[in-house]
Amino acid sequence: MTPEFKHELSELIEANRDCALWSLPRDFVPLTSDATKRVLELIAARGNRETFIRARQLLRQLALPQAA
Repeated sequence: MTPEFKHELSELIEANRDCALWSLPRDFVPLTSDATKRVLELIAARGNRETFIRARQLLRQLALPQAA
């Protein structure tokens, strides 16, 4: 994951912690790709339209093969 991806992910998580990630511990931070995918899916499912779009964009980026 690029620093830009991590920054955008962090901002998205913090902005949606109360409305979309209420079922997770307050200090939860995804450390693996699988955990990141699950968090983004929760945000997409529980957020508004704009949040859905941002989460899906990050999911697409996560699915791209990483350059060696």
